[in-house]
Amino acid sequence: MTQKGIEPPNSVAWADAVANRNWVIHQYDEIDREVTWNALSISVLEWRVLFDSEFAAARDFLNED
Repeated sequence: MTQKGIEPPNSVAWADAVANRNWVIHQYDEIDREVTWNALSISVLEWRVLFDSEFAAARDFLNED
């Protein structure tokens, strides 16, 4: 999966990400908001560090246009 010549990171379990997205969209009434908030409030900061170099490469690529 390539977008504008930028490869996505290999460390992401893409099938799991897609499955999770589909579950959230279709089962939103079953989501435990407290569990979701606790997971995101911890994980998003870790993801930012993990993907910082990819974000920088994407910004550089988009600024070249």
